[in-house]
Amino acid sequence: MQSKEPKSKKTPTYDLNLFKNLLKSEGTWIITRRAYWDAVALGYTSDFEICEKIQSLTLNDFKKSDLTEDKKFPNTYQDVYYSGDLMIKLQIDESGNSEIARVVTFHNRLK
Repeated sequence: MQSKEPKSKKTPTYDLNLFKNLLKSEGTWIITRRAYWDAVALGYTSDFEICEKIQSLTLNDFKKSDLTEDKKFPNTYQDVYYSGDLMIKLQIDESGNSEIARVVTFHNRLK
C-alpha cells in the first residue's frame, strides 16, 4: 500500500529565503498569467511591484502548504501566504536543471 501525501501541511514546503533569492535573478522566476492579471486588478503595475511584495513576506505570513491538483505539476505543493488582504501562493519547480520560483496566485483573499 502506497502512502498518500497529505493534502495540506502546516509547515512550508519551500524555503522562503530561497524563493526570494530566485526572484532577484533573471530567468529564475515566473509569475503565472492569472497571478499577474489578478495583481494588476489590485493596482500592482509591474512584475517588480509583485516581486517587491513577495520580498516583504515573512514566515509569520505563512498559512499552509496545499497539494496542487494542477495537471502540469502533479503531486506538488503550493505554499500559501496571507499578507493583509492578499493570498499569495508560491511554488518552486525543481523538475528541470535549475530551480524556478513560480508565483501561482496573487489575489484578494477576502472577496
